[in-house]
Parts: sequence; structure tokens; C-alpha cells
Amino acid sequence: MKRRKVFVTFVMILTLAVISGAYAATRANDIIDTASVTLSASTKKATFSMRTKVDCAELSVTSYALYKSNGVVVTSGSISSTASGMRYFKTADFSSYIFSGNSYYVSAVFNADGETRSVSSSTVSY
Repeated sequence: MKRRKVFVTFVMILTLAVISGAYAATRANDIIDTASVTLSASTKKATFSMRTKVDCAELSVTSYALYKSNGVVVTSGSISSTASGMRYFKTADFSSYIFSGNSYYVSAVFNADGETRSVSSSTVSY
């Protein structure tokens, strides 16, 4: 009888662990609503924007990279300024890295209170 109680207790704990893990996976994107990066054909600037579902203490772009269309990294970095609230909007000037006759896109990793999302712009030809 004692072994059965131990076994039932073990199964219950294991079941709770599996359920809580599944719940955490479904809540994986509870903070970031939308995130996008757009590369302008005319100004050669990238616009990073993010909207969250809840008020956040820290909003940022933790990293970005400008790529040629063949996947070669032209330059990369991060945006040092952060924001708080529910909206984030920053720009980065790539005019000294973009040249005529090439196509480029930008990838970025957005952060909202620890939740991250990776996005890429469409490819723009110059």
C-alpha cells in the first residue's frame, strides 16, 4: 500500500510538471504583440518598431545586422537606448554601408522585459 501511495504521488508530480511546462510554452509570446524592421529605399535607414500587449520596464533592440542579399553581414550592432511602456520606435542610418547595385535586408532581435523576437525586413535593391 505504501509503494502505491509513493507511485501515485510520483505520477501526480510528474503530471503537474508536464502541464506547467505546456502552460509556459503557450505563454511564450505574451508580451510582444508586433515587432518589425523596415529598410527604406530612399533614406537608407532602418526603422525598428515594437508594440507590446502590456506595459514594460524595458524595450530594446538587443542586436541588429545589415546583410547583403547573399547573406553576407555588412555591419552589425545594437541600439544602446532603451524605452519603457508599450511602444518602441528607433532608427539606424545605414547610408554609409549601402551602395548602388546591391540588395540589402536588416535582421533584428527585439527585447521586451526578457521576451525576445527575431524579425527581418524585406530585401531592398539600390
